Amino acid sequence: MALAASLGAWQYGSTPTGNSWVDEVAIRQIVRSSSLDAVLRAWQVFERNGPQPPPPNQERRERAASTIASLLWVIASAGAVVAAGGAAAILSTRLAPPERSGATR
Repeated sequence: MALAASLGAWQYGSTPTGNSWVDEVAIRQIVRSSSLDAVLRAWQVFERNGPQPPPPNQERRERAASTIASLLWVIASAGAVVAAGGAAAILSTRLAPPERSGATR
């Protein structure tokens, strides 16, 4: 359980965050195919308004992935604690000397 949850948390945690919705290659292609006046106007709008927020669906997906990764890390930690407790219980029964019964022969 701990291993599976750790792998899941790693997978969800490794999804890109931040400005992953920005496609740099596509932006460069649009700028190259646009006129100089259009690029200048777009730059002026950008300077006035600043960067636009990511699309709502992308932001929601990134937040959900982060939440799932955190939950899976909690499950992985709990599974590791249970596994360690089980291993300790097994080792303690194997290492303990056999109990003597009160009966004598």
